[in-house]
Amino acid sequence: MAQASMTAHQYFHAAIKSIDDRFGEGYAQNHPELIAAFLRTAASDYNVSIAVQSFQGGIESMREALRARE
Repeated sequence: MAQASMTAHQYFHAAIKSIDDRFGEGYAQNHPELIAAFLRTAASDYNVSIAVQSFQGGIESMREALRARE
C-alpha cells in the first residue's frame, strides 16, 4: 500500500511541474482540474502498462505449454 501513495505523490508533483512549466509558475495551483486530469491520465497509462505485462506473461506461458506438447 505504501507504493501506491508514493506513486500518487510522484504523479502529483510531476503534474504540478509539467503544468507550471507549460503555462507559468502557479498555474497548476489555480487550475486543480488540470492536476486531476493529469493524475487520471497517468493512472490510466500505468494500468494499461500493467495489463499489457500481464497479457505478455500469459501469452508466453501458453506458448511454452504448446511447445511442451509438441
